[in-house]
Amino acid sequence: MFFRRKEECARLVLSAPDVGPLVTPRAGERPKKILVIDDDPVILLALSNALKSGGYQVVTAEDGGEAISRVRDEQPDMLLVDVCLPIDMAGCGALGWDGFQIARWIRNLNHKAPAIMMSSIDKPEYRRQATDAGARGFLTKPINKGLLLASIASIFGDHHQAAGSVN
Repeated sequence: MFFRRKEECARLVLSAPDVGPLVTPRAGERPKKILVIDDDPVILLALSNALKSGGYQVVTAEDGGEAISRVRDEQPDMLLVDVCLPIDMAGCGALGWDGFQIARWIRNLNHKAPAIMMSSIDKPEYRRQATDAGARGFLTKPINKGLLLASIASIFGDHHQAAGSVN
């Protein structure tokens, strides 16, 4: 049953209608880079394919430690963070962080990349914690490709307008 659910989720993300790139880079700009953090390789692949079809560059991480490294090295423009990440049984610090802790850590670094939290569990408590962690959105798995791309485009649109109003 568990494996069947993962396959269903991947199929739903991949089979949603292709809406094409919603955010196209300006002349001379690189595509926006999105870091997807999820411990499930099937979900990572499905979300990566959906984001690439939307014109985004994708970087992935499977746990908190890898996510921290990717944020430092890759400087993503946005984060798509799973709430439930694996606990590090070896006790190696940040590898046991959940998605909320990762989002807070990135916000405390003053890294400007907005985050969208995601979970297969749609609890009001998760939505509140996502907001408290500074996330700009919350999506419930299985994630519809069109909704994912529209949410990201909306956040980037808001982000560009905010950046433009400061100058």
